[in-house]
Amino acid sequence: MTNSLRVLLVDPSDESYKTFSEAARVAGFELVYATSYSEGISLCEKIQPQIIFSELVLEESDGVDLLMTARNHIEKVESILVIYTKVQDQYSEVAAFNAGVDDYLRKAYSTQLLASKIKALQRRVDRINGQNQELGNAC
Repeated sequence: MTNSLRVLLVDPSDESYKTFSEAARVAGFELVYATSYSEGISLCEKIQPQIIFSELVLEESDGVDLLMTARNHIEKVESILVIYTKVQDQYSEVAAFNAGVDDYLRKAYSTQLLASKIKALQRRVDRINGQNQELGNAC
C-alpha cells in the first residue's frame, strides 16, 4: 500500500471534516477538504484524488452530480466515488448507485471504522492502478 493516497471530502459539515481528519491521522492518507460543489470540482482538477467522498446534499447541486462531474475532470487516476451522507432513504441510495457511484455510506461511522473503510478502498485503488499498468505494458 502506498502512502500517497489522496482523499477529497466535499461536505459543508465541520463534524465530517473532524471525523475524516482523525481517520487520515489513523490511516495515513492525505485529506483535502472542500465545503461546496464548485470548490470540490476545482480541487478534483487540481489534485486528481484517488477517492472522493461527497455529502449527498450540497447547496449548488447534489453529491451524485458532483461525483459524476468529477469523474470527467480526473485524468491521471481512476477514482473511487463515495456518497457519505446523513440521508437515510433507500431511493437516494439506489439512485446514487444507478448513476455510477461506487459506494454509499451513512454518517454513523466511527473514526476507526472510517479509517478501515478507506484502507479497504485504497486496496481497490491499488488493484485498479495495477491492472491499468498491466494493460499499458501489454500494448
